[in-house]
Amino acid sequence: MSMTLRLSEADDKMLTQLASTARLSKQQYLIRMIEAQWAEHERKRAITEGLDAIGAERAELFERLRNA
Repeated sequence: MSMTLRLSEADDKMLTQLASTARLSKQQYLIRMIEAQWAEHERKRAITEGLDAIGAERAELFERLRNA
């Protein structure tokens, strides 16, 4: 799938420098950044789901402790 990305001159300069430092094309650099952001999003989602599950499993215990 193709897409056009419009960047300001300053943003393009930053992207060019970042990609050059990483020895990647600008496209490759952006793809890696998207993948890294997605991985972080999924990590946070998994943690939140895990904590929600623990909270649900321990709701009765938490209520007893609160009332003790």
